[in-house]
Amino acid sequence: MIRQRLQFVSLYEPHHRRRDRVAMTALLAALAVLVGVGALLTARRLLAPQADATLSTMLLAVTALGAFAAVEGSRRVWRHLWPCAYTTRQRRMDQAVGWVGSLALLLVAFGCVYPGYYTAEWLIWLPLLFADQFLRQTFFERGVEPASDVQAPQPSLSVDEASPTGEVPALDYVVAAPADGDDALAGEVLQQLFRVRDEQGVEAVYGTVAADFVPGQRHAVLHVGFCPPLVRSPEIEAEPCAGPDARVKVLQCFTHGVRLEVRLAEPARKPCRVTVDLAAIPADAPRHASA
Repeated sequence: MIRQRLQFVSLYEPHHRRRDRVAMTALLAALAVLVGVGALLTARRLLAPQADATLSTMLLAVTALGAFAAVEGSRRVWRHLWPCAYTTRQRRMDQAVGWVGSLALLLVAFGCVYPGYYTAEWLIWLPLLFADQFLRQTFFERGVEPASDVQAPQPSLSVDEASPTGEVPALDYVVAAPADGDDALAGEVLQQLFRVRDEQGVEAVYGTVAADFVPGQRHAVLHVGFCPPLVRSPEIEAEPCAGPDARVKVLQCFTHGVRLEVRLAEPARKPCRVTVDLAAIPADAPRHASA
């Protein structure tokens, strides 16, 4: 993987990506703990119902509201950090957060209520369980990309044919304005490149570039310049690392730059960004560069 070769570059991974991964892990861990607690309560009730005394109404209400708040709070934080699920993996994660939360709430309810002899227990838990069904569906609906009837516009990147001298054309890059409340286009960094030198003194270029898409657009062309030029024509590796499903194709490669085509799996339904990891390594150079 391209990204694994830059572990020695401390600033390579933006801070917000590390933060998002920590937040994702914390939310999933919290839901997993709640499922575990619910499973233990349920198992204890089923295996030894006579060993557990009935909870008081006040304690039962506090337990129910606490579990409900934990589940719904996790979903709200998740949706705040990831407003829309673009890729198949993101949609699966959305489904996991929604359904695991409901499972945790159901297990805790069963573990607290079983065998359910008292009406007060049902009056506390049933409204919360019904409310969870509607809130879970709302959580899923908010993560769906809104349909758009906008016709495909002209690409925001104007690309000229390569000149006879083989120079990479100048880039006329127009960044689409981010939609209100849309975090997908947040940030002004379009390219972040690192130039590293191996033990033989041969330099290679690693980095990340971004391709912005407007509704209806499916492909974009990116130019990455190498200044000063590399000593030899490089071998290019490029792969998408964030954003909607897409594939990357190397159109042209020179010692002084490379041209990439980013093509979405389907036309964009809303403004979005695909982030691409790039490695330009001169031919016959070692595959693992060191700073």
